[in-house]
Amino acid sequence: MTEQTITTVKHELEPCRVQLDIEVPAEKVDDVYDEIVKQYKAEANLPGFRPGKAPKSLVESRFSNEIQNQAIRRLVSDALMTGMEQENLSMETRPEIADEENLQIEKGTSFCFSVSFDTSPEFETPEYKGLKIDKAKEEVTSQEIEEFLNDWLKQRAEYEKVDRPAQEGDVIKVSYRGELTDGSETSEDLPESAKYLLSGDDTWLALQEPELLPGCTENLKGAQAGEEKQFEVTFPEDYPEEALRGKTVSYNVSVSEIHASRTPELTDELAQEIGAQDAETLRENVRQHMQQNKDVQYDREIREELVGKLLDGMEFALPPRILAAETHDTMTELTRREQSQGTSEEELKEKREELYEEAKRSAEAKLRRSYVLQRIAELEDISVSEEELKGTIQTLSQRENMSPDELRKRLEENGRIQDVRNQLREMKTVERILEYVEDDSEESGDDSQEEEPASNEQPEESDKQEEVSHG
Repeated sequence: MTEQTITTVKHELEPCRVQLDIEVPAEKVDDVYDEIVKQYKAEANLPGFRPGKAPKSLVESRFSNEIQNQAIRRLVSDALMTGMEQENLSMETRPEIADEENLQIEKGTSFCFSVSFDTSPEFETPEYKGLKIDKAKEEVTSQEIEEFLNDWLKQRAEYEKVDRPAQEGDVIKVSYRGELTDGSETSEDLPESAKYLLSGDDTWLALQEPELLPGCTENLKGAQAGEEKQFEVTFPEDYPEEALRGKTVSYNVSVSEIHASRTPELTDELAQEIGAQDAETLRENVRQHMQQNKDVQYDREIREELVGKLLDGMEFALPPRILAAETHDTMTELTRREQSQGTSEEELKEKREELYEEAKRSAEAKLRRSYVLQRIAELEDISVSEEELKGTIQTLSQRENMSPDELRKRLEENGRIQDVRNQLREMKTVERILEYVEDDSEESGDDSQEEEPASNEQPEESDKQEEVSHG
């Protein structure tokens, strides 16, 4: 079907959405119809006739619905493709055919139909070569190393009995009895889960947050072993034990022992316990490890900085159906986040409009980023190989605790495999933009090669790495 065979009228329904009114001439309708009848005649197996020998009229009568449907599908598909070429359109959503169920063709008569769909946004490609990176790479400082090591040493602290008044941060051994002060109920009226908060023998209390008994740190600081203390506390309204929320309790506490934490010093012997040669080697391991994490963070931030500069001030219309779908998905994520944080259904209703506006802004930013990066990828001829896709699915499958084949099948069934491919392509595009930064500004943006630490063991700190997200 050539461009001259159809007539197309384009209507702009809204930005990035069009309707095409298409008319296919009668001669093309006849050609397609006759071709399909010929195919059915060649393959028809009708009683009393050898295959391919049944009369054309009988074949048309017997398979009229099938012939009609197949002819309509072919005419619509071919005419739509030609119409898009004539109007220089790129389809972004599935075409919606008006009154599709009632479409009919008739020999000797032109075939008309209307179809609507989202189109690609129009925008000027931003300058992406020679962008400057404003953020300088940071080096790990000695203070940061010492703070890291001090925190690690505190985690290895041990408690030892001391002969002095209790201080904040101590752990004390106590026996206590509490009474509800309002008189409306007794400890016997409380659930078992709450009773231990009113009575305990030889219990260890930490004089630090989070407190087992509200106010115990303030009221028991300065207490000596063998001393008794009396005080009242009111349990906060958000206290984990619901039965005691807002209740005031009068406590009598007997202190029997006071234990203070002792933080060990960083010695060669302690370093050797975790596989380092000595304390200085451990410090160097920590420095390398922290620098690697800083470098990873720096790489992330400069990529976001570059993309931010690309999109700065860019405003262009987005395909409405795609924007609506992305906004819906984002709204679902925001709602789940709120629910995980304890937001009630009533509170969610009150925040719905606010969440929707947040979801829409986020969806618009995500789509604009995607369209701009995909445009640059086309200009730079960037693609994703099957091996690259397999490698990413392999990584994601380990996180999801399933086999790569299972994950790929799920992604394909959910229609998300292309999302993974697109995200990989966008990541490669940002890498290409980063190469142009290096060439034009002579500022290094190479991925830092992570050095192996001198020891395989060191104080634990989570490594960070970029991952391709998927639904």
